[in-house]
Order: sequence, then C-alpha cells, then structure tokens
Amino acid sequence: MAPKDSPGTVAKAQSASVPRELFTLGLWLTNAKRGDFEIVEELASKPGKSVFKVRDSNGRVLVLKSFHLANDEWSSRFYRQVAALAQLNSAYIGRIQGAFSQGDREGCILLPYYSGGDLSAWIRDNPHADLATRRRIATGLLSGLHDLHSQGFVHCDVKPENVFLAPGLSPVLGDFDGVQMHDVTMTQPVQATLKYMAPELRSGNVDKVEPAVDLFSAAMVLADLYMDLKIPEAIRSLISSLQSEDPAQRPTALQAMRHEAFQVEPVKSASCAICLDIYPADEGVSCADGHFTCKDCLSMSVCAATEAQSHVKVLRDGSMCCVAPDCDLVILGRSIAAAVPDEDFAALLDIVRTHFERDAAAEQERQLQLRLDAALREHGLDPTTQNHIRTIQNEVLAMSCPRCSTVFADFDGCCALECAACPCRFCAWCLQDTGNDSQACHQHVATCDSKPAGERNPFFSDFAVVQQAWARLRALRLRDYVAEKIEDAGIRANVKEQLRPLLTPDIVGEGFAF
Repeated sequence: MAPKDSPGTVAKAQSASVPRELFTLGLWLTNAKRGDFEIVEELASKPGKSVFKVRDSNGRVLVLKSFHLANDEWSSRFYRQVAALAQLNSAYIGRIQGAFSQGDREGCILLPYYSGGDLSAWIRDNPHADLATRRRIATGLLSGLHDLHSQGFVHCDVKPENVFLAPGLSPVLGDFDGVQMHDVTMTQPVQATLKYMAPELRSGNVDKVEPAVDLFSAAMVLADLYMDLKIPEAIRSLISSLQSEDPAQRPTALQAMRHEAFQVEPVKSASCAICLDIYPADEGVSCADGHFTCKDCLSMSVCAATEAQSHVKVLRDGSMCCVAPDCDLVILGRSIAAAVPDEDFAALLDIVRTHFERDAAAEQERQLQLRLDAALREHGLDPTTQNHIRTIQNEVLAMSCPRCSTVFADFDGCCALECAACPCRFCAWCLQDTGNDSQACHQHVATCDSKPAGERNPFFSDFAVVQQAWARLRALRLRDYVAEKIEDAGIRANVKEQLRPLLTPDIVGEGFAF
C-alpha cells in the first residue's frame, strides 16, 4: 500500500472517475509509477492494453494491466473495471491489489498472480482429473458468478482463459475488461469470444446485458471442463438448461450451484442440532463432523449473528462456528450462502464486510506507522523534529489505553472497553479512563459528549462511526500537540511539512488543517 497524498491530489484523482472505495481501502496508489515494478514477463499485449507479470519492491509477484487512457474505449474499460473490482470481495473473484495512473496517458491495475495458470491450460494438461475435482472447480466458478451478479455486475467474457486457479485448485474469475452493470444501457459493444458468447449477444439486438449471458458462457466452460469424461446425466441436464436460447429459462448462478449435479451424496435425513427435528440432509448444512442445522434454524442463526454480543459467530471468510455443543468446527460460508434466503445471505455478507473493514482499518493503522518511519529515515531530520514525530506517531495518533498506553486497532461489541493489558476501563468514543469499574464505564459511555448525535443505542455502534470519531479525536490531539508542545516556530513548520502528506482522511478526517 503506497503513501497517500494531500487532499488536493485526492480530489484531482477523484475527478478522473476513480472509485471512492479505492481511497477508503488505500488501494489508489497516488505516488506509484510503472518504474516501481520490475517486469518479469509480458503475458499479453493488444492495441490499448498490455499485461505483465511484475515484481514489486517487497518481492511480491503481481499482474500489472496497463491501459492506454488516450483511447476513449480503453479509458472507459479501465475506469469501469476498477469501479467493479473496488466493490467486489469474493474468494472466487480476483481481488484488486492497487491501481494508479501516469498522467492522463496510462492507467494501471495490480492484481494477484496465480501460479496455477488458467483453466484452459488445466483442462488441457489434466485429462484424467476426477469428478470431485471438476465439481469443485465448477461450483467455485458458479460461486464467483453469484457474488459478481449479487453486486449488479455482468462479466460478459467468461471463458476458461479468464478463470485462474489459486492454490488448492480454487477457481478465481478474472479479466474484467468487458464488465458491465446489468440492466444498464451499454455504452460500448461487448467484445467476447464467439464460442462462449450468448446467442442474444451474437445477434447484436440487445442494448443491455443480464446475468443470463454469463450463465450461457459458464455452460460452455462446464462442457469444456467435463469433455474428457462421460458426462454424468445431471451435469448434461444442467449444461443444457444453461444453454437455453431463452435467457429467462437459464438458471441463475445460485440455482445452478444448488442443482442435483453437484450433490455429492444421495439425499439422506439428519436431526437438526438446534430444533432436533428430522429433515432431508439437503434442507440444511453440516460441519465436517456431520452436525446438521436445518435451513430455518440456520437463517435464525445468521440473523442472530448480526446482533452485538451474539453467541453465534461468523468468521472472516463467511463460515460460521458449528452450533453443536463442544464442536470447534465450522460450517463453510459457501454452504450457508446456498441454503439461506437472499435476505439472510445479504446479512451474512454484511458480517463478512464488517470483518473486512476492521482488517482494513488495522492495516491502515499499520501503514501509517510505516509511512512515518519512512519519513524519518528518508529526510534525515534533526533530532528534535524526529522526537516530535515519534511522539505524534506513538502517542497522539495511536489509539491506546489511556492508562498503560497499550495500542489497539479495533474492538468487538460494547463501546465500554476493557484494556487487555491492565484493569483500565475506558470509553471507545473519547478514550477517557473511567477507573476499574464496569458500571462506571458504561454510565460514561451512555452519555459521552464525543458520541455523535443520533446514536440510538447507548452502548453499541457501527464500527465505521467509531472510526470517524477516532479521526476527529486524532485531529484534535494533533492540533493541540503542535500548538502547545512545539514551541520553536521553525521546528513546528518542519513537523507540519513532514506530516501533511501522511494525514489522510481515514486518519484525521476530511478537510484537516493544523
């Protein structure tokens, strides 16, 4: 993650249609240049776009896609692609690692490099792969399409060459050059490989794309995936339905995932670990030890997990801790997603998104510390200036226990916090030490002046709202420190100069000024 520039630079980039999500997650690399990345290999090249395997300064191997922004078509593809990737968070979709532009001539996107290659090469090199492996790849592809379509996007160019294989042969959907919003009039014609193109696109008489075009392409990919085998009748039936000439007759990605073609075992009955009723095993989910949860109880569990201090725990990958007593296993997120109604699946995504936002916040805190360290090393500052910046780094900007100074990045549940290193109880809004008594801390939190107006729950809040309060608190602390602790005007100016490029909105809020 590269250092972020001043608000003026950010505004300029935003005016060029850069999605705000990239700034929020620190993925718009304002200072990055093509020269920062060592080219290992050219992977593809065509007029308007080049693709390289590169290595960054930390030794990471990535894919760098370069777009010629002077060309209106490729400029549109670049911004449309980063807009889509910034909103997608799926294990089955290639996750954007960063993006940057060089003037108004070139836009670059950084993506993971998958050493497993693409599905086309795997199909060619593994003619004897077993059914279970092919089934896993097929369901992973459909999972990626479901996640993509759930966010309102259509890939428009699904083919084996655009499906990459992560470790464990987990398929990852990539190459979003042709991505479109569904049910939105297309601004450019779809460019896709004819073999995998849906008939309605081949005819050229549609001005909007729907998810069904991707499902037709997926059918063609599945046909390739199973071509070296005697195709099971259930797979043949699924492929046939996905290839329907009528887009409305094609199953959705979620319906395809639930098709009998992907049932590993014959249907059997099981007793729900919560309500104890007997159900067909395909009407619920199980952990690896076979502890079964029916769909109704699973839905209630997902809803319960959205509540603060819930006994139901959903993990970062969308999996859920098994509800059976004394079981430490998990129910896979993919199984949950396929079993619950759309509204409960949306709740599950919200929980995973909250985990992701917390991780991103912790990473932003870490990156700030790294940027401050780099500033001290690179600029050879005098000892007094260095000491002030170190103090600002370790005490002013860090969120820490007000008594023992133990730093923390986030918390779960109630805003009445207890330090992990000492008995201190303190307020998440203002970080005031309220003593060792839990009740006193809760009383303070309920009426804290730093809490934003309109917070209905006296003790719980959305973590993003707390982060905004922390940004305001950092800004106040920083202004006070610079004004009161740095007496020499020259040193004060030097400290401001070194800090200003590093004080991004996620750290000190929008429009910060000393």
